Amino acid sequence: MFAGQYLGIALGGGGAMFVNGRFGFEAALAGVAALLLLSLLFVVVFVRDPQADATLQRQAGVLGRLYHSMVSFVREVYASFWQSGSGPKIGVAFALLPIVAHGLFFGMANIAISTGNYWQGLVAESMGYSVVLYLDALFAVLVILVIPFLRDREDAPAMEPVTAEPLLASE
Repeated sequence: MFAGQYLGIALGGGGAMFVNGRFGFEAALAGVAALLLLSLLFVVVFVRDPQADATLQRQAGVLGRLYHSMVSFVREVYASFWQSGSGPKIGVAFALLPIVAHGLFFGMANIAISTGNYWQGLVAESMGYSVVLYLDALFAVLVILVIPFLRDREDAPAMEPVTAEPLLASE
């Protein structure tokens, strides 16, 4: 039952790696493509559908009808989705927002990194790399020292402790 699967794994996996090592990637890719084509041809030529009626006549214009049905489907989807109000448009906008935010974040991060690299390169060329490392450490320490003073703790609302009542009343 699994003989075809094991043969495919052997030829498509190990056989392709063997050909890749001997003749290169292009030959291995061509070999795998040829094996897939042979598999497809075997199914098309030798496998018969027992319930297919051999007396059916071929119909002309099948591709044209298929094309027209696909075009009408796309038109119907367009009309029902994009022209049915603002709901689908808002849904698409909310679906795209995380992608846009992600892209903007990386764009801003690249600008920050490029700016940092620029001034670090200028300082390193004029004063040496050790000065750049000392300045980086100084900036990091200054940021850490400023953090406690960013918010006035005296004006903050007092947090009252949350007390939970027991779920079951004890007797």
